[in-house]
Amino acid sequence: MKKVLFYSAIIALAIFTACGDKKEDKKGGETKDTTKTEEVVDLCTYENAITMVVKGYKYQMKGDVNIEIAKFEAKQSIVTTLNDSTIEVKMSNYTQEELVNKQNDAEQIDILVTFRAKNGKKIEAGVYKYNDYQSDIYASANIIVIGKGTVWFNWVMGMPEQGTITIEQITDEKICGNFNLNVDDPKSDQIGTVRLNGKFSVAR
Repeated sequence: MKKVLFYSAIIALAIFTACGDKKEDKKGGETKDTTKTEEVVDLCTYENAITMVVKGYKYQMKGDVNIEIAKFEAKQSIVTTLNDSTIEVKMSNYTQEELVNKQNDAEQIDILVTFRAKNGKKIEAGVYKYNDYQSDIYASANIIVIGKGTVWFNWVMGMPEQGTITIEQITDEKICGNFNLNVDDPKSDQIGTVRLNGKFSVAR
């Protein structure tokens, strides 16, 4: 009788263990998709807040150019993607109609910026130094005054570097960031005082 009870206890324990293992395996075998789709936060929610100063710049210019704009109003903008390592951004303070039928004395101006990348890099968020050809990413910029000429951020040895253009975010719809470009040599007609600063945000 004791042997029967002993074997019965062993069998019962074996069944209980097997059932327990099966339950645990079933629980452990359940898979849940814990992958979450990362939502892209839109950082380009601000409006343009661009300031511009061009004084005493005469290099290859037609006539005097003395510009001080506290807030550059971009009435039209164009983003041209030449390839994944070159993007051009053009902002204008006039419409095409205003360009054809100029009705006031305000200067009609384009801001033209080119972002470049090399060595396998692509245009993405980052700080782009002005014409830093030694870097994998860099940018160039100039200010075009319609009918008068192009203002460059000219530089000579001994001057501080021209500055940077930052891309804060770039998506299929927008590109935004910050201008921080300055040159200041009022004694030189080829350099003058040229500044371009503030936040920009344009649709692609």
